[in-house]
Amino acid sequence: LGQPSYSDLFVRVTADAGAKHRFVVGALSFDDDILLTLKNDPVDRQEAIGDTNSHQAWLKVESAWSDALSSTTLLTTTRFPSTRHESVADLDELVGTVDDWRELKVLGLEQSWRYQPSDRQLWSAGFEAEERDAEYRYASLVDRRGLLATLGGTAPPLRNVALTPDGDSYGVYLEDRVRLTDRLVADLG
Repeated sequence: LGQPSYSDLFVRVTADAGAKHRFVVGALSFDDDILLTLKNDPVDRQEAIGDTNSHQAWLKVESAWSDALSSTTLLTTTRFPSTRHESVADLDELVGTVDDWRELKVLGLEQSWRYQPSDRQLWSAGFEAEERDAEYRYASLVDRRGLLATLGGTAPPLRNVALTPDGDSYGVYLEDRVRLTDRLVADLG
């Protein structure tokens, strides 16, 4: 039913910068749209439109500082917008509409370090930080007609909601992994 439309794109490029560093740049994007319109007769109308997108991009740097020490740094960005439109028009019973808008934006940074002083011990540490912003808008309108209008039940539930939450998240870790025997590994983190 309806007229769906889908597209996606994935790009990844890797480049070595000398013997110690590797850069990875990537992007992922998709777009899903749908339009659905049902018409039974001139006074009846139903419509639905949905548009969902996702755009992600990242830059990763992998570094081998020595045989024992390495690090990975990752910078990411994500944008996830989504829209929705609903419309129902039956003049004998109901007139209605819904409008919806959602968007999430995330910017992130991660870094991890690995140090292996011997084949029996591995130390790792890292951190991550994300900044998140979201926007959500919702609208609704209902106008009851026909029998409900005749009986006086025409109090439409008008709604309007607009939320804009945001926040940050942070994390750190530290780990010491030691191979005690060939079959036993202790992990403290």
